[in-house]
Amino acid sequence: MSMILFSFPITLVIYRKMLMITNLSSLHLIVTFVVLGISADNIFVIWDAFKQSNTFPQLKGNYHKRMAYMFRRSSKSLLATSSTTALAFMSNGFSSLMPVSAFGWFAFIVIPVNYILIVMYYPAFLIIYDIYVKKREKRCQKKLMNALLCISCRKMNWDNIMSQIKREHEES
Repeated sequence: MSMILFSFPITLVIYRKMLMITNLSSLHLIVTFVVLGISADNIFVIWDAFKQSNTFPQLKGNYHKRMAYMFRRSSKSLLATSSTTALAFMSNGFSSLMPVSAFGWFAFIVIPVNYILIVMYYPAFLIIYDIYVKKREKRCQKKLMNALLCISCRKMNWDNIMSQIKREHEES
C-alpha cells in the first residue's frame, strides 16, 4: 500500500511541474482503483518468483542470487503489462475533451511510477519479511490457533492439525 500511496505525490509533481497540466477532477480518483489492481498483480508476480527462488538448492539462503532470479523471472512480464496499460491510458491523453485528456496523461504517468517503486522497494520488503517477520508470524499463528482451538484439539499434535487443515483445504 505504501508504494501505491507514494506513487501519487511523485506523479503529481511530474504531472503539474513537467507536463504543466493543472486539471484535476474527480475522474482522476478512478486511477486509484486501476493502480490498486495493477500493483496487486505486480506484487503477486514478484512474490511468486521470490517463493520459487527458495525451491532451488543453489539459491537457498543467498538473497543476492534469489533477487537476481526473481528479477529475471518477473521483470519482463511486469514491464509488458505495465507499459501496455500505460500506453492505453496515453491514448486518452490525445482526446479533445480536457478532463479525459488530463485523466489519460495522469494515468499514463502513475503506472510507470508505480512500476518503478514496486521493482525498487518491494524486494527489500520481501527480504525483511523473510529474515525477521516470517518466524514471528509462525509463532503468533501457533499461539492464536492454540487460543482458538477447543481443548480436545489442543491435545492433538500441532503438525497433525496443520496437515488436517491442508487436506481439508485441498479437498475443497
